[in-house]
Amino acid sequence: MGSQNHKKGYYCVASEPAAEGPATAVPAPVPPPKQEWPAAAAPATFSLLYESSDGCLCTFEDAEGHLTSVDARRLI
Repeated sequence: MGSQNHKKGYYCVASEPAAEGPATAVPAPVPPPKQEWPAAAAPATFSLLYESSDGCLCTFEDAEGHLTSVDARRLI
């Protein structure tokens, strides 16, 4: 029966006893199972709600009503 080691992503498994000596637990790196990633989602749709007079600040709303403010100088 394997137990989880303290190192992230590795598991400790007990090895079979050697023919000439007593049984010892030897940690063997076993990678965790691969994750299945969901299919790529469609890009979000944003609408511009506000733009400052100097054009430095923009506020957008997505289709679900979430608001996002953006420093427009960072978009270049």
